[in-house]
Amino acid sequence: MPSSMSSLLSWALLAVAFFWAVGAYNRLVRLRAQVGQAFAALDAQLVRQLVWVQGSLPPALRGAAPAQPARADDAVGAAWASLQAASEQFAHSLAAARARPLDAAALAALSAARGVLETSWQRVWTLGEDPDGLALPEPMLGQHEQLLALALPLCEAFNGAVRGYNEAVVQFPAVLLARLFGFRQAGTLVPMALVAGEGA
Repeated sequence: MPSSMSSLLSWALLAVAFFWAVGAYNRLVRLRAQVGQAFAALDAQLVRQLVWVQGSLPPALRGAAPAQPARADDAVGAAWASLQAASEQFAHSLAAARARPLDAAALAALSAARGVLETSWQRVWTLGEDPDGLALPEPMLGQHEQLLALALPLCEAFNGAVRGYNEAVVQFPAVLLARLFGFRQAGTLVPMALVAGEGA
């Protein structure tokens, strides 16, 4: 009888452990999916920003291949060339993060690319003209700020989803499952408004 009770207790403990493991695994999968969904929403807005920036480039600087600005020897031409290069780097970083939205290195690279893009935009706007000497239209500044404002809550939602996922990954005993099934901590993204404030 004691042996039978011991066996029954062992099976009960195994059943509890199994159902706990299934529940913990499903929770990690759900949290990981939430990070992916949050990034997809943010990604759509960042693509809009990228399209707007590249559409704002002077015709001579548009396209995937870097073009020679009309006034590359002065500050205005150099600033626009820098903005073009920054937009291309941002596009590449965004594509990499889109493929691996939980990869900390990819998100760090995207944050850096966003910072460079914003700094380049601020430099162009401060100079206030295009490579042909034409003044930048005032609505451009408002459009840029609106794009930043629309991306900010999406960035915060993504970072919140990442924090929830990261907390679950390191909690004991779920951390054991995370190691077993390759759940690694994800990276957050620097909010564009913060970048804009630092770059201004």
